[in-house]
Amino acid sequence: MVAMKAYDNPAIKTIEEFKEDVDKFLFLTRICSKENMDFSRTNLLLNHIVTLLNIFEPELCVQMMFFKVKNENWDKLKTVLVFLNRMPEQVSGINQSEIKLCQKLIENLRKI
Repeated sequence: MVAMKAYDNPAIKTIEEFKEDVDKFLFLTRICSKENMDFSRTNLLLNHIVTLLNIFEPELCVQMMFFKVKNENWDKLKTVLVFLNRMPEQVSGINQSEIKLCQKLIENLRKI
């Protein structure tokens, strides 16, 4: 329901297209769950997050990302959101300072 309210894609024509866009959150969780964050996975993660932020209303999108991604992978998500300057001070009652940054992602993002 939150995804429907936050959805902002004027080119949508069918409910199947909406479902495909919502499935991007599933891909995001899969990418974040990978242990080895090499340069190609970093780019893939960055692309998925940018795509989601462009499709859904950004503030609600960030909340949905943190809801979908497991707590132990929040460092990867936060690192990319900080890189994009989209990390809010608090997400779902959690202060962003409580979430560490992923050093491997930082190294890869600096190469971009």
